[in-house]
Amino acid sequence: MKLSGIAFIFSNVYFEEIDLPFMLSENMILRSATSSEIEQLNEHLKEAYGSAARWVVPFNEEAIEVEDKGTKKIIYAQSNKTRCWVIAFNGSNSQVFTLGKVSTLINPKLQFGSTFMYKGPNQKREGKSVLYGGHSQIELLAEQSRKVSQKVSTAELQKLKNLYNFIGREQTKYEKIEFVLELYSSSGSLDVGSKLLTLSLFSIIESLIAHKPRLTETLDSVTHQIKHKINLLSKRFDNTIKYHDFFEEIGYPKLWAKLYGLRSDIAHGQKYDFSKDYKILKSIENVNYFLDQVAKELIKLSIKDFDLVNDIRNC
Repeated sequence: MKLSGIAFIFSNVYFEEIDLPFMLSENMILRSATSSEIEQLNEHLKEAYGSAARWVVPFNEEAIEVEDKGTKKIIYAQSNKTRCWVIAFNGSNSQVFTLGKVSTLINPKLQFGSTFMYKGPNQKREGKSVLYGGHSQIELLAEQSRKVSQKVSTAELQKLKNLYNFIGREQTKYEKIEFVLELYSSSGSLDVGSKLLTLSLFSIIESLIAHKPRLTETLDSVTHQIKHKINLLSKRFDNTIKYHDFFEEIGYPKLWAKLYGLRSDIAHGQKYDFSKDYKILKSIENVNYFLDQVAKELIKLSIKDFDLVNDIRNC
């Protein structure tokens, strides 16, 4: 594949070596970064952020070699050092932007950082192709540097590929939920304790499955819709959400009534207390972790079965 550019994955993750390189499409491949690519990224971080770059664990290629039946295999060290992965692509970077949004739908999420485009094979600087269009998120990289590295399974990589290909085949339908995916991927920059994140996740859920109250319906219609429609659609989720992993024993309708009550209090600037009225919800962080899972599953289902979700939304 002719190389037009590379996008770095800033999430602190690792993959099964047998999976790589992984073909995401005919124009995009997930692989390990080369030594020169890592060097150029580290140079870019120093140039762009100066002394602030010291707060980030540099990308590196440290590895442990082990003997296996006479054949040396490379196993990358999962320590405080971060292995570097890239999406190598041919063509415009718009496809990478779309992939970056879809990549937030798998577990663990893949968050993209710097994206570089090659100007041309004949333009050299110190033996390396000149890069342009670099954009780096130092906060994201610093945050991920402090996290324990998580494994991305073969099954999750395949889900990523399938979701991306669904979008490629169903562009017209995708355009109708594109803003929701954009909102979800951008919400990843919000702190898990943010009340704005709560409102963003509820906005995603409502946009996908709830219609505006009709003249014959009360304003409480949205709460009613969410309670019953999520219960129905959850039977088709890619991953089952275990509600009791987040909350105490509570009936399904009562749970969503409490959640929507919290959402309304936040939206209207009302005081709320997790030690009193919302004790069963535990904390804003717990609520956001739960809503994130629901929003993610609804978006995936909307990509794979748009007509079903859209029909239920209009009911």
